[in-house]
This record gives sequence, C-alpha cells and structure tokens, in this order.
Amino acid sequence: MKTSRWRAAGVHLALSMGVALAVSLFIVFVWYPGPLFNSSGGKLLLALVIGVDMCIGPLATLVIFNPEKPRKLLVLDLTVIAILQVSALAYGLFATFEGRPVYVAYGQGYFVAVSANQLDEGMLNAAANPDYKTLPVFGPRWVGTKEPNDPQEKSDLNFNLGMTGMGIHYLPKYYVGLADVESDMARLAKPIRQLRERHPEASAEIDRALARAGHVEGDVGFIPLKARQKMLTVMVDSHSGKILDTLAIEPG
Repeated sequence: MKTSRWRAAGVHLALSMGVALAVSLFIVFVWYPGPLFNSSGGKLLLALVIGVDMCIGPLATLVIFNPEKPRKLLVLDLTVIAILQVSALAYGLFATFEGRPVYVAYGQGYFVAVSANQLDEGMLNAAANPDYKTLPVFGPRWVGTKEPNDPQEKSDLNFNLGMTGMGIHYLPKYYVGLADVESDMARLAKPIRQLRERHPEASAEIDRALARAGHVEGDVGFIPLKARQKMLTVMVDSHSGKILDTLAIEPG
C-alpha cells in the first residue's frame, strides 16, 4: 500500500512537533527562564522558530510528495525538504541564542537583563575577572557591578549612559559577585507594600511569591529589573539583600 501525501505530511508534522517541543522546553527553561521569556523577547523568537519550522517541512511534504514518483526522486525531494527545514531551524535557533539574556546585572539601584548580542568581544576581554570574559551558555548569570573610583572613569560612564542608554550594567569589566552588592540591594530596595499599592490587581501573585519565599511582607523589598521589552520586579530580603523571586509585574 502506497503512502498518500496526506499521510506523509502527517508523519512529518508529528516528527516536527516532537522536535518543536524539545526546542521549546530548552529555550523556555534554559535560555529564557521564568519571566525573562516574555520580557526579553523569547516568546516572539520561539514563535518565529517553531512557526517557520512547522510550516516549511510538513507543508512542503504535502505539496511535493507524490507516491507515483520513482523512489530515488522521492528520496531526493524529501532530502531537500529536510535540509531546508533543518537550515531554517538552525538559523532561528542561532537568532534565539544570540538574543538570550546572559547576565542579569545589578547596579545603581536596579537590574538589567543583558543579551548576548549586546556584549562584544572587546567588552568581555576587558573584564578583570576571568569568570566574566565569556558568555554563559546555559542560562543567565546574576551579577553585581562595582563603580570605578577614578572620577574621570565615572564621568565617562555617565556620559556613555546618557548617549547610548547603556551604562555600567553592560560592561563586564565592572562585574562582581552578587554577594558583594547584597548590602546595597537591601538598602535601596523599596518595601513590597509599595508594589502592592501600585498594583492591587497583583496582590494574589505577590502573596503567592511571599508564601514561596517563606517571608512576611515587612521583611521583603523589591528592585526593578529592566529587560528588552518590559520591566520586571525582583523580590529581595530587605535585611540580607538576597534575591527571593522575580515577578512579571511592572515595578512602576
């Protein structure tokens, strides 16, 4: 019994869905974890990757597949389709990989999610700490920043921020461990009750986050996190400065 084009396309669709599921899980849980998936553009990139991959392969098979063709020609057609589909998937994954958040850097009272394509080789090579000379591959790394003591260097930083909007958060040469800035985070964090007052519709979400953290409202503060597409909220212990959770709530 010869395979119909609809059956062939259906098999191809099932295989594509399996690959799409595996890719989606990796992107959502590794490259763009938690609220960073939406705020850093992961949702749009994933939709493009999966949409193109799901369309190119199965649709091409439906159009081209002809059980009456000689076997060699049929194999050649399916091979070409597979190459096109894999190429489209590889290109989409590369774009997603390049846009992934690699560092979530704290400085000057707020966090910034820094994407891989926002850091060039020169920025990385300038890092004094070898830990920050390379880009994390399996998920973003949370770091702090330490401002320079030199007045001219500080002035240059402020000038760069004013001209490009990219300040100390985008310069690995100033990165330090998060533990080195936790006292500053605790000092500058705003009371979580202010977030509740600004967003009463998010009260239930805030309560769930407090329950997960095992903290009462009076012991928790929040710090803004600037991502590519929207702002998020980072919950911290108001005494130790340690991060408790990240919420998809606009801090303003």
